[in-house]
Amino acid sequence: MNNELEDRVREALNARAQSTTLSVLTVHVSDVGADPTAHREALVVPLARHRAARVGLVVAAAACLLGLILVTNRHEPRQPATPAAPPHWTVAADLAGVFKAPPEAVTPAGQSRDAQRSPNSISLAGVAPTTHGIVAVGAEQSADSFVAAVWLSADGATWRRVAHDADAFGELHPAATPGDTVGYAMSTIVEFRGTLVAVGGRLDSHLLQQGETGYPGSTSVVEPVVWTSANGTNWKRQTLPSTPGNNAGIMAVAAGPSGLLAVGSTYQTSTSSAATEVWHSDDALTWTRGKFPLASGPRFDGLSANAIVAFNDQFAAVGTDDGHATAWITRDGSTWTTALLPDGISDDSEVSFARSVATSGGRLIALGSIQSTEPAGVSYSSDTGRITQSGHRDIAVWYSDDGQTWIRPALGELADNQLQIPVSMAAGPHGVVGFVRLFDRDHYVEATIASADGEEWTLSDSALNGPRTDLVATPFGWIGIGSERDVDYSAFGLGSQSAIPAPENASVWVARA
Repeated sequence: MNNELEDRVREALNARAQSTTLSVLTVHVSDVGADPTAHREALVVPLARHRAARVGLVVAAAACLLGLILVTNRHEPRQPATPAAPPHWTVAADLAGVFKAPPEAVTPAGQSRDAQRSPNSISLAGVAPTTHGIVAVGAEQSADSFVAAVWLSADGATWRRVAHDADAFGELHPAATPGDTVGYAMSTIVEFRGTLVAVGGRLDSHLLQQGETGYPGSTSVVEPVVWTSANGTNWKRQTLPSTPGNNAGIMAVAAGPSGLLAVGSTYQTSTSSAATEVWHSDDALTWTRGKFPLASGPRFDGLSANAIVAFNDQFAAVGTDDGHATAWITRDGSTWTTALLPDGISDDSEVSFARSVATSGGRLIALGSIQSTEPAGVSYSSDTGRITQSGHRDIAVWYSDDGQTWIRPALGELADNQLQIPVSMAAGPHGVVGFVRLFDRDHYVEATIASADGEEWTLSDSALNGPRTDLVATPFGWIGIGSERDVDYSAFGLGSQSAIPAPENASVWVARA
């Protein structure tokens, strides 16, 4: 099950420890990013398998297609286009093994350094076409530390990993205390005037031991980080300014005519308050903190921006405000206009959020969900051997031609599944394509949705295993990234919890044009 850095950062920002139990496996699939304190996707497993920090899919989950060139913003009425068919995906062969994690370090006696910790893993979080080729970013994890990582490809089929540079990407080394986590991870990548710009964060998490103040729990330091490169091979790292006394991490970045704009979350430990923070740059080198609107209400910690995209000469960010999906429009992050996305929610039993945003033909299209406020997810009990579903979660999409007036179309067959997880969405020459996850009886189905204009949608089961994290349109076709493994709940009918595989290796999927 994928735990993204977005999720890890938000958990760290809220200083919450993961719970553990020996008898029940529970997966909650609520929206990552809808609310820093809401029920997120969490995997509760026996204590011996607990990850202090599961970077597997640590980095942003919430990645959106960044830096796409926009055409005119049309306001006149137009006829709905013929629905686009989802592309057919195939797995890109990893002949060089660049997406396979190296074996876990062992002691001279042949025993793992700590059997209770996870093995090494590789995660891909963001991908973008650039003048330097197709670039993917993510992280490599080794037990309790992780480093940022970059991969390059000329066509999406053959990849190489950029040589590790400790000064730019960090170092893999054991944490000082068992249960702690340290390191850097990239969440997404964009190109700005020939310069590659990756964003993410540094996490230094300490798992409080018995006897320490606040036990059980954890305390974390999260810093917003930007990496830049002129050629995709040599990288420089810098930490961005953030509110003094706060933890902050970057979730997404976009490039537009007025520069670069990044959005993230900030958490003030002294007051337990969370907010959205933005950073703007004219040159990818010097960054200034912008001013984001205040939350309009207290529900779900108020406000959270999850994704951002360039839109004409402006930027459009989407997320949640007071429990309702919201869009914000700005030119440089200094002033904003706010628009609510219609969700039909009339009481406190539901919440909506926008997770990803893209532009196609001058139109903004957002992907998100509407869900019950009770935990929406799947539970397996080893005592009863039964799988049960709770709550509901429905995929939602919205579109707008001006960023102010939004329409939510009906989704037809997409509405037939009780649990639906929006992942990411990107625009291509003939419309938009998105990744979603559906739960079907005892396992998750990785599915693809597509639309020519955001109004009519089609759905296709990809028939591939493994959670996705991001996708992008390239001259060679669609490129999707994620993990090659997933949890299949039918395996628990055999009474073996060892069937839960960690996402040790990353994967790339290709859908040729």
